[in-house]
Amino acid sequence: MGSVLAAPFVDFVYFCPLYRHTVLTMAMFNNSGLPGGIHGDVLNATPTEPDDVARLVEEIKGRAKNSIKYGNFPESIQLYTKAIELLPTNAILYANRSMCHCTMGSTDSAVKDAEKATELDPSYPKGYYRLGSAHFKAGNYVEAKASLEKGL
Repeated sequence: MGSVLAAPFVDFVYFCPLYRHTVLTMAMFNNSGLPGGIHGDVLNATPTEPDDVARLVEEIKGRAKNSIKYGNFPESIQLYTKAIELLPTNAILYANRSMCHCTMGSTDSAVKDAEKATELDPSYPKGYYRLGSAHFKAGNYVEAKASLEKGL
């Protein structure tokens, strides 16, 4: 079983039955989730009207937050990725996805998303917090301190 899963998942697989199920499911379908799974409605939606996009992004954010609540970070990343496709100028979406990546140990992705969040909205302090957290987890303490100070 360990050879099927990526290294960041291995520790979680044995401690959280819900997370173990999610990881195994994600691995079986090339990390794309179950075909037509519970989020297929939002992941496959392609709204064109601005109001419809905004409503869909809010729905996706709610589902992603719920996934985070249950420790399902791969699912949250998938949801935030869809939201970013729909609304690529929203710093909050990048900051939230950064937190998911950071929690899973994907610090390069976490830094990239947090940098994008601070680029999109330099007045958003949580973007700098996410950037500092990602740098800290990666062991880049000087960059972490600078990011956190910039967010003050």
